[in-house]
Amino acid sequence: MFYTPTSSEPLRGFDGYMAVLNMMWGTMPDVQWKAEECMAEGDKVMIRFTMSGTQTCPFMGIPATGNLSR
Repeated sequence: MFYTPTSSEPLRGFDGYMAVLNMMWGTMPDVQWKAEECMAEGDKVMIRFTMSGTQTCPFMGIPATGNLSR
């Protein structure tokens, strides 16, 4: 499962994960993720990451800036 602020329900499986990636690549073609912290307990894993990229299209109501964001 993959939780995002854009969906009230978690995205599930490979298709759900690819939906998130495609959304990000559609607005920031040079998007990069950096894992900052990883925790695991039993069969659950949590990864905290930072993301950066150049916003070339509107994203969640925010107009494109063309600037690199971190």
